[in-house]
Amino acid sequence: AVGPMQTCADDVSVVEVTSAAADPEARRPLPALAVQDASALVACNMGSIGHPSLCSRPCLYFASGSCANKDACEFCHMAHDKRPPHLNKTHREQLRDMDRTRAKGLILPIVRTKSLAFDASAETVFAVDRLADACGLTGAARVRLSRSERSLSVALGGMNLRLLLITLQRAALDNEPAADAAVDALLTQLRNAALGQMPMRFVVRV
Repeated sequence: AVGPMQTCADDVSVVEVTSAAADPEARRPLPALAVQDASALVACNMGSIGHPSLCSRPCLYFASGSCANKDACEFCHMAHDKRPPHLNKTHREQLRDMDRTRAKGLILPIVRTKSLAFDASAETVFAVDRLADACGLTGAARVRLSRSERSLSVALGGMNLRLLLITLQRAALDNEPAADAAVDALLTQLRNAALGQMPMRFVVRV
């Protein structure tokens, strides 16, 4: 049984684990996208938060027990069935050559759908709306896609949410500090939601 306090890193952070019995808020149901298996309940390194939707790529050293960064590791310590979907060279070039407004109009609806599937709280809705506003797309109609853009949209939809947000920043938000900050704010909100809805809550103080 897990006690009221668990230290995940002696020299980096302190992680408090509150049981569901002691904290009624911790009894809220776990979103399906946040954790796929029970082993996520004991992963407390930063890179595993929100697995598989928000986590980083898998840690190459954890499985062999040789991850020197331990709980400070920024890579995921959870099991991954396969390499997370990425854009192929054709899709990367297509996105690179696309008008920025069109690229934002292509990516943002996918970001909204995935974000609200992960967490539909008022805070997440606000963060998504703030991002759309910062991108100048508040109330904008969904773009009509060409055949090649539909293929790109499918590829984007297969990416995890964290990678999708990073792709949005790199492809369409260069020199747009307000929109870039809105992406960071949404990612922070989603990570907070992932922590807050776990049956055992990990409160990280760095």
